[in-house]
Amino acid sequence: KLIITERSIFTDRECFAKVGVTKAADIAAYAVTHDSLVSTLPSDLAMATILLHAPIDIIAKRICLRGRAAETTGNEDESAMGVPDEYLRKLQDAHTTFFASLPDDAKVCVDATATPEKVAAEVYAGIASMVDMHLSSEPPDCVSPASVLMDPASTVVPMDAAMC
Repeated sequence: KLIITERSIFTDRECFAKVGVTKAADIAAYAVTHDSLVSTLPSDLAMATILLHAPIDIIAKRICLRGRAAETTGNEDESAMGVPDEYLRKLQDAHTTFFASLPDDAKVCVDATATPEKVAAEVYAGIASMVDMHLSSEPPDCVSPASVLMDPASTVVPMDAAMC
């Protein structure tokens, strides 16, 4: 069975929690919850990560284009909408550190500045290579990684596609 997620329980702790959870009591509560969730995972769990990498300025522009109300805080340019650049830099650094700690055969870095079609094709190819699938060179019409289905009897492999 293949499970593809935008984020995984592992990058949540190593990236988002390390950057965003700062109070001692909150860190302790997060650790208890996280450890409890991890303890429920199969012992033979295989994990792979696909890192979608782009410069901070491109990420900030894309966040602004989404127009989400929760992401309308000021940036270095106070007239700009978006998540503060400093927070994005911290997240990018955390993702880079986490990614560097992974074994080479369990990670793929994709240039997220390419066209959406090229990024999707590279993500699809990364998934195929990491789960040892023999797919055609042409991605399916819908190249969303979530559209890739595996035999439900096979190993659970959470794929973590993090954007940084």
